[in-house]
Formats: sequence, structure tokens, C-alpha cells
Amino acid sequence: MKKIFSLILLVLFSGLCVTAQTTSPRFGIPPSGDNTGRALTYKLVTPVDKAGFDSLRLYLNAWQTLVRPAAAMTDSMHVFFPSVANCHAGDEVTFLISAPAGGSKFIRFMGANVVVGSGGNSLTAAASKVATITLVFTGTSWLEKSRLVQP
Repeated sequence: MKKIFSLILLVLFSGLCVTAQTTSPRFGIPPSGDNTGRALTYKLVTPVDKAGFDSLRLYLNAWQTLVRPAAAMTDSMHVFFPSVANCHAGDEVTFLISAPAGGSKFIRFMGANVVVGSGGNSLTAAASKVATITLVFTGTSWLEKSRLVQP
């Protein structure tokens, strides 16, 4: 009897340990489930921008993520999404960058799992200005949803 019980638990736990990207949204509501949105997750990422070539690798696992450097950017940054294993369709990530008075700064999106619009794979903030871009996860890649550059 113990072996059967142990086998059932092993099968259940092995099914729970499998993680992969999913094309279903996080807010799928099962019967009698919570429909208030309180189970959705939010995350703030504040990378420190150091002088020199910066490379930011993001492993996202929240419904909405805001990426905002801790201070005005000192130079430019390259952003990678190495893995989308914990991403769900409909997840969003917003980048908010500001440039100091000394000159313009940009972030460039790299990798095969990022699809940007006609504005190209770079987002540039002019001196003393702010720029923002929002990407939404389609189930397989990050797709540009909106872009706003302060004039």
C-alpha cells in the first residue's frame, strides 16, 4: 500500500515540477476560482547602470514588470530575454528610461524572441527626456505593444 501511495505522489509531484512557456494567460479562471485579479503578480526591476557596455538579462515571471534603472542612465544598455520558460501569454514588461542632461541614452533589444515595430530594436531618450516601451508576451515571443518618446 505504501508503494502505491508513494507512486501516486511521485507522479503528482513530477507533473508539478514541469515548467515551460505557456500560451495560456495567467488569469485563466477555473470554476469557482478567484476573479478579482489579486492572484496576478507585479514586479519592479531596477538595474544599476554602470559606465561601460551594459548587458541586462531578464528572466521574467510576473504578469506585469516595470524595468526602470535606479538612476538616470549613464550610458546605453542591451536587453536580452534568454528564457521565456516562466512567461505566460499576456504578460507585459515596460521599460522606462531617462537620460541625464549630458546626452541621449538608449536601450537595444537583442535576441530572437523579441519582435519590435517599425521604430527598430532601439529605444532612445534624448538629453533630459524620458522614453518608454511596453512589450507583451504572445506565447512564444515578446511583441512591442506601445512606444512613447518624450519630445
